[in-house]
Amino acid sequence: MESPKTEGQDKKSIKESDYHIQKAEDFIAKNFHSYLDDLGLSEADIKNKRVLDVGAGARTFASHCIRTGINREIYSLKPRIGETYPEEEKEITAIIGEKEKKEIDSKTVKAVMENMPFKDQSMDLVLAENAMPGFDSEKGEEMRSSVQNSFDEIIRVLKPGGEARLYPIYLNECEQSRRPLVEEIEKKLAELRKNKNLEITIQEVRKLPSSLAEDAIQETYGRIIVKKINTENSVGAEQKEAVIEQKRKEIDQFADVEGKGIDEEIKNTIVALNLAGFPTTQSCHGHCGEIIDGKRMEGFGSPWVQIELADRPKERFPNENAIFQKVAQKYGLSIEDLKDMEKNPEPYWEAIKEMSQQEETPEYREWKRKNEELLQRAKELLDEFYKIREGGYNEDTKLQIEEFTDMFRIHNGGADYKMVDENISESEKISHHKRLLKYQREMRYFADFLLNKFRINEKI
Repeated sequence: MESPKTEGQDKKSIKESDYHIQKAEDFIAKNFHSYLDDLGLSEADIKNKRVLDVGAGARTFASHCIRTGINREIYSLKPRIGETYPEEEKEITAIIGEKEKKEIDSKTVKAVMENMPFKDQSMDLVLAENAMPGFDSEKGEEMRSSVQNSFDEIIRVLKPGGEARLYPIYLNECEQSRRPLVEEIEKKLAELRKNKNLEITIQEVRKLPSSLAEDAIQETYGRIIVKKINTENSVGAEQKEAVIEQKRKEIDQFADVEGKGIDEEIKNTIVALNLAGFPTTQSCHGHCGEIIDGKRMEGFGSPWVQIELADRPKERFPNENAIFQKVAQKYGLSIEDLKDMEKNPEPYWEAIKEMSQQEETPEYREWKRKNEELLQRAKELLDEFYKIREGGYNEDTKLQIEEFTDMFRIHNGGADYKMVDENISESEKISHHKRLLKYQREMRYFADFLLNKFRINEKI
């Protein structure tokens, strides 16, 4: 026969119950704030929006939002209902009560990201943490299809002006076994970037070792942000795309003295800079000593674009050409050879020294002033770009500006920003090529940033 409980035992039981409830509340709140941190959001970002939580797990996100009144329009997507996280869901029910539990259940849908039963353009915000398709080497085609369909579905259900955030995505530094999945996602993102109504951003979040082994690599985790541009609020969206396409056709006609066109890997950057009002005069997509058609490609080891106003005045100083002519005759050089500072530094600087005793011409000073304005605008745009980037780059890949007397270059590459050594070894070519891909990717991101500003009529 069970002995009756004393008053003290009842109080002890109540205290234990309170303790477990408090513990569960702390667990839910901690999960909620960790979730927002991983996705780069604040509470204000999810208020007054219709939110879809993909791969909702124990539905702690929806529970916290409803219990605290942050947002009651939270929809939870789960591949299985009632089979995952049973203990956590039991504790959640004890905290929020049956009424609110029913509200959460009514907005919980059994489905997968690749095939979501929601109407087109029905969500303001789609969130997916640890919900990306996994990689299985025996199911390569299935994995590719899963990646394609997942992104297509997310974009389909997003409202114009809506946004999707996915975390984590492995960036370049990750275990080799993850590379096939990363490459499939990168291919899909490259495809999506061609969509004039989408803005794609990748942000680095953190680096963590791939395992506890001493030789474990530091894997880079990032988040993907997909914004669906509200074309109704974008003045002349079709006209904008027509202007971009026309500029691309113009750039295709550019050629250097050897008749070669602009390098493909930097062409989009040239288009974006020209549309932003930056006249480009030279560029290079970067080299690593590669051999093409039996010829070794020469040039810098990282991408760069040179910017300079057209219509440079013929003379920087009064009588400049006459002084060049005089010094050239003194050294038995042509004027063209004299102006080659690297080959003939002594006569070149002798001519410059004599010229600089005079003031610059008014025409040149005005031209230089406008170039300085371009330089300042370029610095401001790079500052804005890197405020948005929030990681995903290092000191070598980060774009910077090299200033010259009357022009400037946007480039990256760190120690690779120089002419590639003609005696570069095959092993160094391979490692340099890997670095070059990162340099080029950063330049593409900057081009995307400029083109998105152009599309939404933001002042550049």
